[in-house]
Amino acid sequence: LFRSVENLATQDEAIHNYLLSLYAHIEDEGPVLNFIKRASEGERKPAFDLKYALRLCAENNHSTACVHLYSAMELYEEAVQLALKIGDVGLARINASKPEENVGQDEEGPLKKKLWLMIARHVIETSEKEDVSAARQVLTECSQLKIEDVLPFFPNFVTIDDFKDVICSSLQGYNEDIETLKTEMQAATESGEQIRKDIQETRKKSRNIGAQQKCELCSFPLVTREFYVFPCNHVFHVDCLAAEVSHHLTEKKRKKLEELGFGVRAEAPSSYHPSLKADLDELIASECLYCGEMMILLVQ
Repeated sequence: LFRSVENLATQDEAIHNYLLSLYAHIEDEGPVLNFIKRASEGERKPAFDLKYALRLCAENNHSTACVHLYSAMELYEEAVQLALKIGDVGLARINASKPEENVGQDEEGPLKKKLWLMIARHVIETSEKEDVSAARQVLTECSQLKIEDVLPFFPNFVTIDDFKDVICSSLQGYNEDIETLKTEMQAATESGEQIRKDIQETRKKSRNIGAQQKCELCSFPLVTREFYVFPCNHVFHVDCLAAEVSHHLTEKKRKKLEELGFGVRAEAPSSYHPSLKADLDELIASECLYCGEMMILLVQ
């Protein structure tokens, strides 16, 4: 069987399963562990049934082999838990490093961070009371772990001096984040101020309307009724614009437009309360009928 698998490179699952079962029943874990490692080298998929192999190894107490099988099945949480249970922290670290940064996101955070927290807790609880270097080593190995994540695992007798460097580094990182947020807030404030200035400048702009200027929709003289003038120089009677725009409004906005008295004829501006006039402007004059998004959607 070994010659068929190793020399002849057979990929028959039954042969691989049978050879693995023979190895699994040997009291020494070495043969079955080596067989599993060779079969999983690189990105190669093992030819044997992973679930069958896991059951055999678990029945015969080959725990290290079970860790490798969990890893091959991408069950990294189970792999780390079992590796820590048998006291192999190095193997647990290898498996904790395998998931991608944001894989397995849940209420506890990314899977990778969760696995390293398990390792940190195990290291802290099993290390000598005076030795905190192992815990600091875990913090340096996983960039997602912060000092505040592992502090709850330490007993009360641990002094802050033991983590002075780590705490200072963490505080420095927070200061950098705060400065970044301040910069972004300042940029947003300046942008808001610029927008307000642009709006004020727009309100101050004016345009001369000739007596013969006509509405773009009805072609009647513009000055005979209330009208809108857009920055693009298109001009419309209010009632003409309202009638045309109403076809493209939602049902709710169309009803609101009708409540304002627009659907047939516009009233004089003097008859409108400023708040109602603002509502009308928002409904029909937020953009030019010919140059705005509405025309683009009609073309599409």
